[in-house]
Amino acid sequence: MVREMKLAMQQPMQQPLCLLELTATSVPAKQNGTQIDLFVTLDFHQEWQKLSQGRFLVGLRGGQLTLNLENAIMPDSERFSFEASTTARGECQVESTGTETEPGWIFSAKRGTPVLQGSLTRIKLGTVQVTGSPLVIEATFKVGALDVQTLEAQGLWPHDVSPNQHSILERTLIRSLLECKLQPYVSRVELRFADPEQPPSFSSYEVEADDRAFSQVYEEIAEILAADTNDLLELAKIANLNPLTDLAGANLLGTTLHEVDLTGANLEKANLRGADWNDVDLSGASLAGANLAGADFTGSLLSDVNLAGASLQRCSLALANLSGANLTNTNLTEANLANANLSDANLTDANLTGADLQGAGLVRTKLAGVKWDNANVKQARFKIDSGLSEEMEQRLKSSGAIVEHE
Repeated sequence: MVREMKLAMQQPMQQPLCLLELTATSVPAKQNGTQIDLFVTLDFHQEWQKLSQGRFLVGLRGGQLTLNLENAIMPDSERFSFEASTTARGECQVESTGTETEPGWIFSAKRGTPVLQGSLTRIKLGTVQVTGSPLVIEATFKVGALDVQTLEAQGLWPHDVSPNQHSILERTLIRSLLECKLQPYVSRVELRFADPEQPPSFSSYEVEADDRAFSQVYEEIAEILAADTNDLLELAKIANLNPLTDLAGANLLGTTLHEVDLTGANLEKANLRGADWNDVDLSGASLAGANLAGADFTGSLLSDVNLAGASLQRCSLALANLSGANLTNTNLTEANLANANLSDANLTDANLTGADLQGAGLVRTKLAGVKWDNANVKQARFKIDSGLSEEMEQRLKSSGAIVEHE
């Protein structure tokens, strides 16, 4: 007999950013014992957070769903992977992770979708093989600083704050929200089976918010607004933010920063669109998935930086040192790379349509799958076979590039 057993978290007074629901369906016994199919529904919401005389709207850009299985396993062969799913108002990417006893799925909004909103309905996660009794299936949805996005703020600061102030103010809000209301999880539910053939008992859990600690963030906002500086790193110091670790996923839109050392910084998925960060040392930093469209990184030191999957459309990287950089699958359309050093960089599958590479150095650079349409390669120096087809090599030469072989 096939039985369906459903667990839904009862909706609290304030709806969580992600409402989690599990459905378990027993399947006919096989040679390898009792099995249960698991399905999940995730309902994503935006939520207004009240603070003193103001409020701010937040949503989730992603998060991780994890199952903790007791007396059961979910083999990789029984786990269903899917690259993308559609919510009511957009698409998200889904990546499998974890082990047989703690399988997980990482959810993230696709580029161009600010936050996840709407429902992923009854997605089959996989088939659980029961190995003992009692069978316990715990599901949690967790988020980190990368996953929380501020969408709007009202009454918390003046409309004319500088981009540097705005970025630190937003990051301060997100840190406080994460620590006081979104840890150790956003949603958590549990199924417990005395008999896998019978409906389980279930429990739902809510995070006990620390509203008193959360309210103190208003004092931090006031201190940032009163600061006699507009320097991004000085403002971060006032907010007790470490610029090397606490700006991952941050909204750094239009910020200004010059001639500072941020070696090894984690700026993964940060929004640096239109930022003015020339002559900054970001050697070995991670900007994977970051948005640098229209930003100015002229003369910056970006050796060994990870920019995989980043958007650098119309970004100025003139005279920048990108030696050893990971630029795989990056959008560099109409970017300014004039006289940039791209030696030993990995540009596999990058889009250089309309980019300016005049005088750039591409010695030992990996170039397989690069799109070169309308790129300016005059006096750009290519050396050693870097994945270029013979036809593409001739096209580059005819456009003024210097192609050498050892």
